[in-house]
Amino acid sequence: MKYCLDGSEVDLDATVDVFSSMAAGLNPELKVYNRWQANRRDVCAGFLLDISESTSRPISAGSATTIFEVARASLIVMSWALEVLGDPYLILAFSGNGREEVRVNVIKEFEESFGRVAGRLAGLGSGGQNRDGAAIRHASTKLKAFSAKAKVLFLLTDGHPEDYNYESDYGREDTRMALVEARNHGIKTVCVTLDKDGLDYLPRVYGPGRYIVVDDPSSLPRRLPEIYRRLTT
Repeated sequence: MKYCLDGSEVDLDATVDVFSSMAAGLNPELKVYNRWQANRRDVCAGFLLDISESTSRPISAGSATTIFEVARASLIVMSWALEVLGDPYLILAFSGNGREEVRVNVIKEFEESFGRVAGRLAGLGSGGQNRDGAAIRHASTKLKAFSAKAKVLFLLTDGHPEDYNYESDYGREDTRMALVEARNHGIKTVCVTLDKDGLDYLPRVYGPGRYIVVDDPSSLPRRLPEIYRRLTT
C-alpha cells in the first residue's frame, strides 16, 4: 500500500511529490511510506490421482520405484505444503473396470484434517483402467459445491484415458468435454502428466497451456508444489 502516513519503508516517489508541493507553497500530508498488508487467499484445490494398472510400471528401466509410488509421495509433500499455506484441498484417487464400475477413493475431503491423508495414501494400490471423464465430473461436483473465489483441479496421470469401450477418440473426447464442463463452472483445470509421448493428444484433450509434461518422474514431488504455486499466485 503506497502513500501511507506510516509504514515499513519510505517511498521515494511520494517523498519527491511532498517536497515539490512544499516548494510550491502547499501544505501536503506527509504520506511518504509504503506499508505491506497481507491479503487473505481465497483458493481451493482438488487433486485427482490416476491409480490405474499402468501406474505400477517402474519410473525407468531397472528402477524399483513405480510411477504410483512417486505420485503418492508427491501428494504427501503437496499436502504438507497446503497445510502450511492454508488453502483448502481435496484429494481423490480413481480407477475402474468399465462404465458401471468407476472407483473413486476419497483420500481427503475439504473439511478433513491432514492426519488421515498419509494413512489413506499408504493403503492405496494400483490396478484397473482409467475412465477419466467420470472421475473429473465427480471431482468437479465437489469443487463446485465449495465456496472459494478461485478453484483449481489437478489431474495427475501417466497417460491417456483408457477403459473398456473407452479408448482412442471416444475416451479422449469425453475427457475433453468433462474438462470443458468444469471450466464452464469457473474451475481452472491442469493435467500434470508423465506421458512424454502424448503430444498427439495432449493439446486436443487438455487445451493449450492446460497440461504440463514432467519428463523425469522422480522429480514430481518437487515439481508439483512449484506448479501449484505458479498457478495460484
